[in-house]
Parts: sequence; C-alpha cells; structure tokens
Amino acid sequence: MLDLLQPRTDAGVNVQWAVMTPAWALIVWRTWSIRREVRLLIWGVISLNLAWFLIRMAH
Repeated sequence: MLDLLQPRTDAGVNVQWAVMTPAWALIVWRTWSIRREVRLLIWGVISLNLAWFLIRMAH
C-alpha cells in the first residue's frame, strides 16, 4: 500500500495515474452543479494532487 502512495518505480507512478485519472474526472463531473466556492476548493485539491503526480514523474 505504501508503494502506491510513494512509488519508487515508474510502474508505480503509472498505476497512480491509471487509478486517479478516472477518479478526477468523476469528481469534476459530480461537483459541476454545487456551489462555486465548494467546487473551486475541490478542484484546487485535485490540482494539488495533479501537481504532486507531475513532480513525481520528473524524478
């Protein structure tokens, strides 16, 4: 489980992308109709998660 959170290999990073990409799309779709402030907060958390993944890919 820890290897999925902080993978040491490119395969682990690919698994993270494979799991989270549909999750991000689902979250964006489900939050489209809620209040703007809450939606922006959730999308901001998704953006931080995406940035973390992109930094992990640059190792």
